[in-house]
Amino acid sequence: MEQFQTFNEYGEVIGLEARDVVHRRGLWHKSSQIYLFDMDGKLLLQQRSDQKDLYAGLWTDSVGEHLKPEESYCQGAYRGLHEELNVKEVYLHKFGESFASEMIQQHFIDRELKQAYLGLIADKKEVYPNPAEIKAICWVEKEKLDYLISSIDSIFCPSFLLDLERLDLISKWDDVLACLFEKC
Repeated sequence: MEQFQTFNEYGEVIGLEARDVVHRRGLWHKSSQIYLFDMDGKLLLQQRSDQKDLYAGLWTDSVGEHLKPEESYCQGAYRGLHEELNVKEVYLHKFGESFASEMIQQHFIDRELKQAYLGLIADKKEVYPNPAEIKAICWVEKEKLDYLISSIDSIFCPSFLLDLERLDLISKWDDVLACLFEKC
């Protein structure tokens, strides 16, 4: 059973709990969100596996990774890139400050302390999705993502939509790419 380190609303460690207990009771835990771009300025989105207990089959950020106990946001982000996409040769840039995210659904409460990262991959052929985690991937341009969100948002994880809005990623897209290409 996967164990999550739990925290109070101030980010102070409380203890360890099983994943299902954390989501059932709405305990705070940590995760990293990665937004991986290609050299054409397209963002990789993943469609979550149909076997996932949360948001099965919905589209979301490139990688979202719950942290292991004592793991830093950065360590979790790199581990997630490797475990979910088999990506190893990407430098990640912290995107904004860490933030709290709360999603209350019918059968669970997801309370996460999150940190977003940006990455640029030189060769999309180096991306090998793990079928246990990912049903499909696609690379989207800013305009296409904006269109999909405004017209058929039900295909996306609610937390992904909330994070995009909170990070203001779509309106900052061009600045993000400029930074990534300059290796900020």
